[in-house]
Amino acid sequence: MAQLFNPGKEDISRLFDKIHSDAAPIFVLSTGRCGTQLMSLLFRLNDQSAVYHNNVPELTWYSGYAFHHFQDQHASLKLAIDLARYEQIRNEFLLGKTYIETNNRITFFAYQLAELYPKSKFIHLYRDVYKVVKSGYSRDWYGNSKLVDEGKLFPKNASDRWANYTQVEQIAWLWETTNQFIEEFKSSMDPPRVMTISAEEMFKDLNMAKSLFDFAGLKTPPDVLITNMISKPVNKQTSQERSLSDSDMEAIRKIATLQQRYYSSIMSLMNHQSLMENRISSNLNQVNTTS
Repeated sequence: MAQLFNPGKEDISRLFDKIHSDAAPIFVLSTGRCGTQLMSLLFRLNDQSAVYHNNVPELTWYSGYAFHHFQDQHASLKLAIDLARYEQIRNEFLLGKTYIETNNRITFFAYQLAELYPKSKFIHLYRDVYKVVKSGYSRDWYGNSKLVDEGKLFPKNASDRWANYTQVEQIAWLWETTNQFIEEFKSSMDPPRVMTISAEEMFKDLNMAKSLFDFAGLKTPPDVLITNMISKPVNKQTSQERSLSDSDMEAIRKIATLQQRYYSSIMSLMNHQSLMENRISSNLNQVNTTS
């Protein structure tokens, strides 16, 4: 594919400004453990996408710093995230590809990225809090023993209540706080620049999975490829899975107020999942009869 900038005919000194004004990267905002790897694999079905899931630098520590200082250090964070991502976005733009990042560490740089790249778009990906907490708990989030905890969030004004939170409660707080941040960010954006999708919809609804490509401005792959992709488990738990007690479940319910908004009730969530399972079964049957 021909490059979108010709150094022989265009002034190279204008390239930096051109990338920021013309590039239209896609950034996925999430808590993590909610389907970002599957979303990455879906987008890779289109060869005009350049998908970065485990990006370098990953921004492990700086994501937490950005959460605490996204307002009072806006200019510094804007420079930092541009320093970390500009060349990747530039290189993909010159190749005519759409840069897509699903690394959840960029979530708290959303305001800066939106300003740096006016044509950028954002996907809010969320998942049932009980599943995220169980997954994070099984991976020992907030166990303070792994690098993954280096940039984990904590309240800006940590109190005795936080100190007395169980590990499960801390992960539930992370889920709530991250999604609240994203909701506030979305409210500041023009609606066409934002898409919201649940992991449950993406896992089981062919049409919702296809809508990702429409939002990104990419050609949608054949249904059979998408259906085969979303029908297979991705990034399953490999460490020993921990269970949640009844008291854990009740504590999560009290902390994660957005769960009610996202899913209305546990019963409606169950009905939603049943509907999606029937829909994916129907899609698979259609694929099998036409192939």
